[in-house]
Amino acid sequence: MRHPAATRSPAGRARAIAHSRSAVVSARSLALSLAGAAALAGCGVSARHPPAERGADIARTETNPLISSRPPNTVLVDGATLDVLTPVAVDPFQSASTGRVVFTATNSRQAFADLCDGKVDVIEPGRAITPAEAAACRRNHLELLGGLAVGWDAVVIAVKNEADIGGDCLTTQQARDIFRAGSPYSNWSQLGFYDVPLASTGSLSEPVPDELFARSVLAQPAPLTSAALRGDFIATPTTEATRAQIVGSERLTRAQAIARRKLAALRAQTAAQRKRLVNAAMARADEQVLRAIAATNARNRRLKIVVNTEQLDRHNAQIDTAAKRAAALRANAQ
Repeated sequence: MRHPAATRSPAGRARAIAHSRSAVVSARSLALSLAGAAALAGCGVSARHPPAERGADIARTETNPLISSRPPNTVLVDGATLDVLTPVAVDPFQSASTGRVVFTATNSRQAFADLCDGKVDVIEPGRAITPAEAAACRRNHLELLGGLAVGWDAVVIAVKNEADIGGDCLTTQQARDIFRAGSPYSNWSQLGFYDVPLASTGSLSEPVPDELFARSVLAQPAPLTSAALRGDFIATPTTEATRAQIVGSERLTRAQAIARRKLAALRAQTAAQRKRLVNAAMARADEQVLRAIAATNARNRRLKIVVNTEQLDRHNAQIDTAAKRAAALRANAQ
């Protein structure tokens, strides 16, 4: 991320950078999952198209009147609500910089609208820009310069581990036929697998899996509605509710408790490592400054230079403090 001061010039020019959403493929929410069967692990859905790239565009304007004035050293970021990279990057960036980043979670459609309207500096969308959105940018004198991809998105289609359906892979067409409105499938045997009942569930309220699944599997516009899905589809409000629907609330609660403990331990480990790095960096900086001061004092004595001791001590203390602060910022960034 560039320093906030680099986004504008005194002439009022602005640059808006749109970068991609994050994509934690293996940890992506169980956006549309299958209940009542075993794990489809090791293969996943085969698609004719590559995974959905989290696209990004760089837009530049010379005279866009919609670009509002920003507070000094502030970057406004808009993006989707799930598994995004920006919040992860904000803390270390702000620890090592005088800049401030404000992230607002919306969705890809709103993020592109905010970018083209000059309301934000950076967006983290879950998809590439559409022709209509690109046209809106051009109408507002924003020129799109190209794409910047920082990750990939995937939707997990999962079944329970306890049962065996007799296969590991689905084609895109099979996945479409399972979930689409009017689906004739109620048993895995109809797809060439074992005689295991088939039912479906998933969240329709989380924008990125919804968009990706709608576009890539069901060939439907987002957001998905119940009308686009099979009649017995159980819609859940969140990913956690989807998991509970599949594996049961008690098991999910145990897994969440384990995850919280591991996350707390990881945060404690990271904080301790950060403290060690910062303290070591400050100690090295202090040592370097003290050596330089000792060398200067020796030179003054050799040349018999008379100095104001009190004034020199204040000056040396300022140099030492500045050096340790700079070292701490670099260590935080690392």
